[in-house]
Amino acid sequence: MKRILALMLAAVMLLGLAACAKTAGTAGSSAAASSAPAAASAPAASAAASSSAAASTPAGSDSAKELTLAWSGTGQDKDKFDALVAKYTEETGVKINTVFIPGTWSEYFTKIQSMIGAGENVDAAFVAIEGFNMMCDMGIAKPLNTYIDANKDEVNKVLDNLEPSLLKAMTLSDGNMYAFPTECNNIVIHCNKASFQKAGLELPKEDWTKDEFLADCKKLTYEENGVKHYAFAVPQYYFMIEGWLRNNGSAIVSDDLKTPTINSPENVETIQFLQDLIYKYGYAPIPEPNVDPIQQLMDGTVAMGSFGRWPTLSYQANDFKDAYVTKVPKFSTQQTMFGIGGVAVTSEKNYEEAAKFALWCAQDTFVKGYLSAGGIPANKAIADEIIPTEYDPENSQLFYASLKDAVPIGAPASYAEIDSIVTSALSDIFMNQADVKTTLDNAAQQMSAAMN
Repeated sequence: MKRILALMLAAVMLLGLAACAKTAGTAGSSAAASSAPAAASAPAASAAASSSAAASTPAGSDSAKELTLAWSGTGQDKDKFDALVAKYTEETGVKINTVFIPGTWSEYFTKIQSMIGAGENVDAAFVAIEGFNMMCDMGIAKPLNTYIDANKDEVNKVLDNLEPSLLKAMTLSDGNMYAFPTECNNIVIHCNKASFQKAGLELPKEDWTKDEFLADCKKLTYEENGVKHYAFAVPQYYFMIEGWLRNNGSAIVSDDLKTPTINSPENVETIQFLQDLIYKYGYAPIPEPNVDPIQQLMDGTVAMGSFGRWPTLSYQANDFKDAYVTKVPKFSTQQTMFGIGGVAVTSEKNYEEAAKFALWCAQDTFVKGYLSAGGIPANKAIADEIIPTEYDPENSQLFYASLKDAVPIGAPASYAEIDSIVTSALSDIFMNQADVKTTLDNAAQQMSAAMN
């Protein structure tokens, strides 16, 4: 009944979404910015772009199948995407009709619900972990174990090259796998090397502490020719902030994804520290909606920021080669957090064809062609081959190496609702100097209602 009601609601929401599409900003994300996912990537346009991979059916093929694929982003990299997918059509005779959906991750997954609820055909969809549990809970994503069991040799070539943490993130407690991991991203600290050199500082080691971070911030903050240069751009969104909370032994929700923990004492301490960077110490600028912290990092007006690999897209576009990456500083612990994405099957009718395409998206041709920048290939062999590029930061081996003992972002089935609650709370804290504990207590109450 829950699934039926949710799909009925999604169908109703379709009209609203069509009428009030809005431009998305960055919203911290798991999976890579290479496809301009709604989160943690380039800003999205206000309307979806659709495309078809036009390629002829290979000689001798008896397949006339077509699949509809939902993909996050504006289609700004449509030419590259279409060229890659056309190769799949040449190999298999299966034509892929791609619908690009812009917006935040929450908007993206709501739109997929709406399309399916309205009876539109969607055979496969790119799924970031932010919407993974929601799509599985509603029965939108189909278990892949039947396909895996029938194609073990081919599938194992992909799965055997994944860190266990990544493989586990795409598998639910029922033992079923629901997507073949294509790409991932994590939260690390990007440093402008010139800023550190100017301040007379060594680049931070991976095992640095909160106190060492704070000491560096003091030296990295100064005014020159009337321009304030700050040490750090405070993280503003769910994905980014959880990358810090994990370093103090907590998270936004409990490990079983059933209870909000955003107001835990550890989280209050961490978020208070980040607020203090702005208002107590003056080491961080007040976040502004239309100011890009990656651009600030490249300009040198901030020396550090919390990102994954997605800034390499901006580094490449701006010919910026002066970044370095290290881990988020240690509070009570040091725990890397990651997000992950892959292609899920959303159709029973074309299950076999869609599962085969989903696996192809996790293999060499697609991953190498699509993830030269932005995302971290989930497949370690491919990651080792294509990272670093000339625009990857110094110490870029950290991107994949840090996944070994990493944990996935906590993203319950109600992620779309709680993401909005968390973003609102952080905005109040980092822009309006709201009391941290009171704001997080209120957020926890709202999240509890959304999750139950």
